[in-house]
Amino acid sequence: MYCIPVSANAQIDSLSYAFGYETSIGLLAGENDLLSSESDLREYIRGLEENVIEQSLLSDSILAVNYGVGAAEAVYLANSLEHVPKRKRPIVNCIIEGLRKVADGSITLPYDTVGIMREFKAVQDSAKPASLPEDEKCRFYVNYGIMKGLQSDLQELLDEAGGNGVKADCRYYAQGMADMLELLGSKPECAYDMGRIVGRTFLMNGARLPDVTVEDYIIGVKAAFGFSAQLMTREKVEELIQSVFSKYAETPVEEPIMAINVGGKEIEAGTRCSVHWNVSVYSVPERKECPGDVADFFDKALAIIGDKFGGSESCGFRFSDMVRFFSNDNVDGEDLLKCVSGFNNDISDGYKMFCLRSLGGEWTIGLASMNNPFTAFVGSASVEIEDGVKPVVGLSFRFGGDEHIDKAAEWAAFTSSNIGRPVVMEINGEAVMAPVVNSEITGGACSVTTTSFEEVERLLGY
Repeated sequence: MYCIPVSANAQIDSLSYAFGYETSIGLLAGENDLLSSESDLREYIRGLEENVIEQSLLSDSILAVNYGVGAAEAVYLANSLEHVPKRKRPIVNCIIEGLRKVADGSITLPYDTVGIMREFKAVQDSAKPASLPEDEKCRFYVNYGIMKGLQSDLQELLDEAGGNGVKADCRYYAQGMADMLELLGSKPECAYDMGRIVGRTFLMNGARLPDVTVEDYIIGVKAAFGFSAQLMTREKVEELIQSVFSKYAETPVEEPIMAINVGGKEIEAGTRCSVHWNVSVYSVPERKECPGDVADFFDKALAIIGDKFGGSESCGFRFSDMVRFFSNDNVDGEDLLKCVSGFNNDISDGYKMFCLRSLGGEWTIGLASMNNPFTAFVGSASVEIEDGVKPVVGLSFRFGGDEHIDKAAEWAAFTSSNIGRPVVMEINGEAVMAPVVNSEITGGACSVTTTSFEEVERLLGY
């Protein structure tokens, strides 16, 4: 670990400083209404300082790793619930209550779990949870939270997450899961809230980077916001973080070569294929950014689609009120795409609707802004296969390079200006994915992921 001098009698941990500096610069990238003034930035720091995990807890590897895995499981659960119709959605507060019982050690094993399993069976034999009275439904999900906290294969989860042999502890796992579910369920209303959330989730980062110290992390935050001297250049910060992550990266495990059959031709993982893609990426506007007639048109189109294709129980998206999901295995994809395309003949200039099928099988319908799109040509893509049982195929590529115009800088600018927003990517005029931009993407890298061999064949031109 390198250290840089702060004064004649003090030193600061450079990694902790760099980590705080870089994450805070990321918060300032793009538009952020909650961090628009000096007072906002100071409130963010106050929220961080008053809610950050104590250093003694951060240094406890058993707590940090178990807590971090629990928090990651909570994120997975919260994202999956976004696609469940509201009337069938579990009561998250009751799940949290069950998790808290595990975290505070109030569950007696095996007595309590025997009773819980008996109640589970009774519910399964009588009715589905969604049809229960509210008090019984909450009790069911409290029990679910307890059993989720007492994860039977927790040690395996920790090992898969790179726990490096850290012993499983259900109390810390349940605490991390409960804390994260609470945070995800409350949208930050002010800069202080943002700082509070970062402080509460700091333990997740501590599990991956156990050498980070809280005090020096906050010094880096203040430097990024201009409230203290900058002790490192931005280039040095990025260089240090990259070197440390490389150090902690696991040694690659040699795995058997996987292949898929596409259009009668076997393609191995890692194969680079020639493609001819005209790519366009559009941002998804917020409702308040849309003219009233456009928002009304979108709502009416959704209603028509719901009546025609059985998507009346569509679900909203946490990151945008102009994206909806619905599940219906009997939908004819071509008919749905034609219907959505037909609406674009009548929508106001500057906007269009898009439709695609996601990895989970849900149909995604949203509104895209045609203003300031990113466009590029792609001439080759590398095939990646993530699962040999039910292959998940990724097609990785760069925007430009070789004999094509390099658009890495434009892609970086586009992603930087859309941090926190969904965007929709079209290839040769067809929507293929609608991810949320989490950070600026440099180097021009991108990837399309699918489980549909038909889509792979279409994208590769077979």
